[in-house]
Amino acid sequence: ALADCGADVIKIEHPRNGDGMRHHGLTKGDVALWWKMVSRNKRTVAIDLSQPDGADLLLRLAEHADVVIENFRPGRLEAWGIGPEQLHARNPG
Repeated sequence: ALADCGADVIKIEHPRNGDGMRHHGLTKGDVALWWKMVSRNKRTVAIDLSQPDGADLLLRLAEHADVVIENFRPGRLEAWGIGPEQLHARNPG
């Protein structure tokens, strides 16, 4: 919804698996229709957040973000060294 209102949304996906919605439901050609809806107006980037280079890239992206939304199990980002404290240190706003 934010991207539909003009926000610059960057969706991060795992480089190997991508988002499960890419293969969910009916397709047109090779693309799932759900994916077309969910990803519209968003930019996607593949980053392995469990790797130090990937975690650093997320922190660099967060430096310029107004909002970071994540949906991992509690404690997952902290285990990778990119929890709320690290994000806030890079972008206090």
